[in-house]
Amino acid sequence: MIMKKVFIGIIVSLTLAVSVFAESAEKPQFKETVTSLGNVPDNFEAIPASVKMSPNLRHITYAAFEKTNHTRNIIRWDDRTSPVYYAIRSGFPKFSADDRHAYIAYKDKKGKASIVVDWELDGKFDNAGNFLFSPDGKRYAYHAVEGDKQSVVIDGKPDKWYTGIVMNDEDNILFSPDSQHIAYVAFDGKACKVVQDGNAHEHNFQLIKDLKFSPDSKKLAYKGRIEKKGIKEKWCVVVNGKKQSDYALIFDLVFSPDSKHLAYSAVKEKERKMALVLDGEEVDVHDRYGMPTFSPDSKKLAYSFKEDKNFYVVINSEKGPGFPMIYKFFFSPDSSRYAYIAGKERHWQCVVDDQIQSSVYEGIEAFKFSRDSSRYMYGAITDDGGKIVVDGNPHETYLSVGEPIFSPDSKHTVYRARRKKVAGWVTVFDGDRKGNYYPAIGKHFFSKDSKHLAYSAMIDFDKNIMVVDGERQCEDKKFTIIDDPYFSPDGNYVAHTAGYGKTKEFFLVVNGHVLPTTYSGFYPDTPIVFEDDNHFRIIGVRLPGPEFLLIEVEIPENIKLETDLSDL
Repeated sequence: MIMKKVFIGIIVSLTLAVSVFAESAEKPQFKETVTSLGNVPDNFEAIPASVKMSPNLRHITYAAFEKTNHTRNIIRWDDRTSPVYYAIRSGFPKFSADDRHAYIAYKDKKGKASIVVDWELDGKFDNAGNFLFSPDGKRYAYHAVEGDKQSVVIDGKPDKWYTGIVMNDEDNILFSPDSQHIAYVAFDGKACKVVQDGNAHEHNFQLIKDLKFSPDSKKLAYKGRIEKKGIKEKWCVVVNGKKQSDYALIFDLVFSPDSKHLAYSAVKEKERKMALVLDGEEVDVHDRYGMPTFSPDSKKLAYSFKEDKNFYVVINSEKGPGFPMIYKFFFSPDSSRYAYIAGKERHWQCVVDDQIQSSVYEGIEAFKFSRDSSRYMYGAITDDGGKIVVDGNPHETYLSVGEPIFSPDSKHTVYRARRKKVAGWVTVFDGDRKGNYYPAIGKHFFSKDSKHLAYSAMIDFDKNIMVVDGERQCEDKKFTIIDDPYFSPDGNYVAHTAGYGKTKEFFLVVNGHVLPTTYSGFYPDTPIVFEDDNHFRIIGVRLPGPEFLLIEVEIPENIKLETDLSDL
């Protein structure tokens, strides 16, 4: 799809200097250093969906169209402008992991596709798409069409030209995790084959799917269809060029995190039963299987299967109890524990480490282990409402509950809840209600050292505040918008954006102190990036333009948080 016209909705005025200090000696001496990343050119309008911020949050790129002629389109990278194009291909421009950038564009309605990488023309073809950078950003590839031939262009050079490049899956062109290898699926006449690092594999198939590198980049696996007669099909898995047994149907391929094992479930052609296959060998055969799951340390393999009327979970050959259904499986981060949800409609139980919890619920969601694997919790639905269950112990039942969160040190839990016959939401910390009730409460955030807790809250429909360790910040400002908080690495500072929706005046706020500079806006979900404990950066917007800004802030040390979780 090619995009020609979209719109952007931001912004108002702002007074800004390159470096701004708070004027009053009584106020904290913040330093805001603002660098212009360039204006949207006159008579052009930026396309919101195209705006991309670089991974290091120091650059911006986007597509824009001329307001009076929507067939005149440009690419901007900071303050640099591309030639004018008839159209920009949807999904572009793109950033790589190391801040390289690329786009595909068309000079005229019937013209060729121009592929531009780091402002250099990489090639012109009848058409092009599926551009991707390697994980490290140093390499790139894309699908090119010229006449009746197609190729994958790798690092600026077309590989062999084929009858077609298969693009039915997003992963049919992919780099290995270490960026050293590339593989794709091509049609050579009627033969479908995998091409890896410029060399075609010897096996030919009717169709190839689920192309996948192992995490260590040393193995390449995929599924190949051998034949299809009516509704009957025959598939096999190929790993590093070696074919495994044939099956009527093969489901997702799953590598272990250490790359030593590959597992999948498959339908046996004659018996019409399913097999669980590990490293090319059938482990077990049953009526039905769930997707296999490896533990994070790769030492355990878990899967579910159905036999007769029950489902069972197997972990390293040890079979668990039977249930009408098995729903979701979880390994703990250290691989020592596991859990799954089992039962039937409106009658669900949680099984943790082979222990079936006695409580039965209408539904169970949001299961999670703590970071140190010592604890677990989940949300449960009952006839009377919802509750959070922590380490097997149910908390109070509420009309509704939000997602539960563990602190980074795994010692604390927090979530929002709404009580029956009580207006508003309240924070529940370690099982106890804390603070005020609000019409709305945002997501809770802990500092990395687990000593502080922050969240945004709505007092009424035109007033929002930030709550840090129970302290209500910015209550006198009457902000209508407050975004998520970001803690500094040492946890001494919490920064966020805030502003007034009607006047479109926005500010940066640190520990409740509103910095003096007024901005016209921040794109939704724009992160705040801390470089160290006292410095952060963000990209903002102002008029006229709009103009994009790199904003860097130095925080004075005399405003450290003086509260902690004990103040909740």
